[in-house]
Amino acid sequence: MSNWEPGYPYLIFLHSILAFLFLIKIASYISGWNNLAKLYQTQEKFEGRKWFSQRIGFRSADYGRVVIIGVNNTGLFLGMQLFFKLGHPDLVIPLRELSGKETAFRLFGKIKLHKYVKVTFESAPGVYITMAKSLADSIEEVVGNRWKYERLQQD
Repeated sequence: MSNWEPGYPYLIFLHSILAFLFLIKIASYISGWNNLAKLYQTQEKFEGRKWFSQRIGFRSADYGRVVIIGVNNTGLFLGMQLFFKLGHPDLVIPLRELSGKETAFRLFGKIKLHKYVKVTFESAPGVYITMAKSLADSIEEVVGNRWKYERLQQD
């Protein structure tokens, strides 16, 4: 005779879903997305160039391939894929609020492994994102002189 109740597997599934949603919501606070939402949240449909499934670092949180990035002549769009939207409303950050600086990840302080761009926000000084240099280059290409990031000196 088994101790399993007929509804028990459903409770495990329900608890798993609730734990996932709780973690997604907590991530918005840890990463700083919640801070940016207070300043830049939007309900409007974004019109502009978009890149889907991008890997973005938000402070100490890594948003691996779930972020949608967009850009147009006035702002940078940050959004999440459907299953990760809880606590992560769409954002449109004016380009004039953004500063970027190229950085290289180095192994043992010497060997450059890859380059990325750290983007900070004028009105949210404690929050920053990191993105691949190639993505930052694509954003620059779309917006022209409206946003440029600071390049590393050549070694």
